[in-house]
Amino acid sequence: MKKIFLAFLLFFSLLSTAKAEIDGFYFGGGLGYASVNIRPQDLSGDNVNLHFILGHKLFFNENAGLRVYGNFLYDWMNGLPPAAGDIASYYHLGANVDFLYNFINRGYTSYGAFVGLNLGFTFWNTTSLDTYLNLGLRAVFNDTHSLELAFRVPFEYHTLNSVTNVEGKQVFNPMLRYVYTFSEYY
Repeated sequence: MKKIFLAFLLFFSLLSTAKAEIDGFYFGGGLGYASVNIRPQDLSGDNVNLHFILGHKLFFNENAGLRVYGNFLYDWMNGLPPAAGDIASYYHLGANVDFLYNFINRGYTSYGAFVGLNLGFTFWNTTSLDTYLNLGLRAVFNDTHSLELAFRVPFEYHTLNSVTNVEGKQVFNPMLRYVYTFSEYY
């Protein structure tokens, strides 16, 4: 009998409406740094990128939630060596799903982490499918303002120039961004 009672207690605590962070639509943006490898020349370079996100987050309990969002990223490719050739800058459009987990909830402030996946398209001189891992740390203040240290880890190389068969891949892309969440009461 005690096991059944504890199972019901656990089940209803997971469905609790008590939340330390609000659900709702959000938008954000920030700056990032990207390290890029170019092949077949075996070159590397450093770039700066600007990105924007727009989506919705939903928390299941005080600590765990999901967010879905779209992203737009513009990367300035001016940090590559001249031997890489003229591959210009690139754009990325993607759809993302992240799992959110808050380690600390104190009043209107939360501290946590996230991990998720992106599926999108990269527009260099040609268009290619782009998938990568999202992960990072986040801090939420006054329920609506948050700062995130995000990391983007791409899975594959992209064709940068189809004429010369030059391919590129971001090895590591840390980003610092600000996110504003609208109240769940629209």
